[in-house]
Amino acid sequence: MNGINKVMMMMTYEEEEVKQIPFLDALLVRREDGSVKLLVYRTKLHTDQYLNFSSHHPLNHKLAGIRTLLERCYSIVTEEHDQRRRKNTLLKRSVSVATLPGPSIGSNRISWRNL
Repeated sequence: MNGINKVMMMMTYEEEEVKQIPFLDALLVRREDGSVKLLVYRTKLHTDQYLNFSSHHPLNHKLAGIRTLLERCYSIVTEEHDQRRRKNTLLKRSVSVATLPGPSIGSNRISWRNL
């Protein structure tokens, strides 16, 4: 039984560069006072491609993708100004890459605040 469906997990070793080190999907940034702040980490190969808003996927699936990204931002990022910056970046990229319409979506008039 142990030989069936073995999950391969590879761990990598990362060196700290410029007082930053990635760990899972967080970027740990060491401050001058020795404390650490957290940011969302994306690899260099990350494409920022999500569900196209004009696709035939259900609306709740499309909104869930954006909602998940925002929740990750709020749960990982430690400083409020970094959260605002990450949220604005996510929304701008989502609009340009996933062809997400502006602040209101369709006839439901869903605002960004409701995501």
